[in-house]
Amino acid sequence: MLKKSLPLLLIALSLHPGIVSASAGLQEDKEAHRVAKLKEEIVRRSSTGEKKVVRVRLLDGREIKGYIAQAGEDKFLMTDEKTGQSTSVAYAEVKQIRGKGLSTFQKVAIGWVAAGLLLTIVGANN
Repeated sequence: MLKKSLPLLLIALSLHPGIVSASAGLQEDKEAHRVAKLKEEIVRRSSTGEKKVVRVRLLDGREIKGYIAQAGEDKFLMTDEKTGQSTSVAYAEVKQIRGKGLSTFQKVAIGWVAAGLLLTIVGANN
């Protein structure tokens, strides 16, 4: 009897609206957290006053290159540095933002290589 009723009980519990809404709430919390982190990053990059080029990858797969001209409450304004064309982008549409240039890992690797070369040169002279 227990073998037959246990799967039915588990199915009934998994279909219960309270459990489904709780898992949907967790998903919404993750999405809100993701958007908040992206917004913080975009506001930080736009507040420097410099026109640093960034690449913004959107959830639909498109990529926009330019600088962040203005950051608002729900969206921000990207301006293409070559054409001057502005595009309004909602924070919720952004998948990833990257700065143009070297990553921290690449900078550290270059430093280690330079230090190794320097030590090799100094060691060869002694």
